[in-house]
Amino acid sequence: MVNRAIPIATSVIDGAWCYLQKLGEKPKLSGTQQEIYTSIFGTYSEANYLHVYKHFRAKARDFELSGQGVKKNKLTYEAASKDEAMFKDKKGKTTERVSWVRSEGYRVYLGPRFMKATPGEQVRALVHEPMHFRYTADPGSSAGPTPGANSASEENYDTSAIKALAKKSPELAINNADSLTMFAAKVYGLEGCPKTADKATIDSLQKIFK
Repeated sequence: MVNRAIPIATSVIDGAWCYLQKLGEKPKLSGTQQEIYTSIFGTYSEANYLHVYKHFRAKARDFELSGQGVKKNKLTYEAASKDEAMFKDKKGKTTERVSWVRSEGYRVYLGPRFMKATPGEQVRALVHEPMHFRYTADPGSSAGPTPGANSASEENYDTSAIKALAKKSPELAINNADSLTMFAAKVYGLEGCPKTADKATIDSLQKIFK
């Protein structure tokens, strides 16, 4: 199941980069383009848009999502036990995580819930986790990527929370992993970009962010 989800997740990330390339670095957004952007990232500014643009450029060019390629920042995936997947937030609430990431060697951990998740939920997790790596340099720079996303207890998940964050704090929204994931899901196949991934899985992914 993981091997099936990985190329679809790659296609979703590549699709967001294709979409942003079509818009360019300094776009004049149309009504639909503006609606998508502002609902996820808040009030448009050239600086914030460029941050999102460079974020997806780096992910598409500089990460090997399968963890088996030769791109310089190689992600690896590891199965985790239920005990390892248990997480306690700042309020003391304990939950079982689907997946999570650590910066050491760019590792993504997949818990038992991931293995039982729907294809759309699996793809969401595989797109979401690499979004935690925030870039401080352009692709190809020796500085490379650095981890810097919000901690799990500070994250905003799902459509209502993402839209609320966009209105409240665009600066946080452009670095929120699920906001970036929602954007990639929403723009998949738009602006004439390829639709190479399994349609049923993409429909399932997009339905998560309705």
